Amino acid sequence: MADFKNSILELSENTEFASNVDSLVDVSQMEFNDVDTSFLKEVIAMEKQNPGRQGARVAYIADSNLNYGMLRMYEGLADNIAKTSKVFRTVSEGEAWIMGSKSNKNPPQSNNT
Repeated sequence: MADFKNSILELSENTEFASNVDSLVDVSQMEFNDVDTSFLKEVIAMEKQNPGRQGARVAYIADSNLNYGMLRMYEGLADNIAKTSKVFRTVSEGEAWIMGSKSNKNPPQSNNT
């Protein structure tokens, strides 16, 4: 699960783009077999220490049931992080959500929509 942690940390610390740039993160090839609630809380604590994606929308792509379910749990636990995230099964769904946000004149009211 180091891959997932590293991906989140890389997103949080990336200074190449403005902190509010939306992102699409495809975790379909990652193994979530060893992920549990304590691991997810550890990742969330790490994100809170590195709030680099403030105001950004992040679409997570997870095509397997296990990855999708674990990321939905992550989404629920991460409700106090200054980014909006949503989990999708396909890249096209994630892209549509991010592109739809560009035309939305009112920003989302909660961190998890």
